[in-house]
Amino acid sequence: MELDARIARLRKPMGAGDPDITPDELRAALDLAEYKRRELAHAKPTDISEGAKLLTMLPNAAEIYRRQIALGLDGAHPQIMLKARLAIRELLGQIRLEPGEDGSLWAAYEVHPAVLVRDAVTGYAG
Repeated sequence: MELDARIARLRKPMGAGDPDITPDELRAALDLAEYKRRELAHAKPTDISEGAKLLTMLPNAAEIYRRQIALGLDGAHPQIMLKARLAIRELLGQIRLEPGEDGSLWAAYEVHPAVLVRDAVTGYAG
């Protein structure tokens, strides 16, 4: 390992003395290298487990949005309808109406899937 080789190189001058570096500077560099080695040895693959946890949460966030939008479509409950509109606005951003070449009218929008990631992490949806 590269770090072990560096620690070995740092230990050599400690016994013989080094004219370019003071003993306390050398000690500090050695302590830092040993600290890094301990951190690497005890590191847990949290990134992998956090990533896996996030991937399992994404379908749940998408399902929450789906339910909110479906409930708001019937128009029977104004409060739920407002939440559905907010969910759609968060997921699609600004929706612009644009005329088609044949005289039709099209909705132009951009999908923002990062909203699902944010909501999966924070537990918030709409």
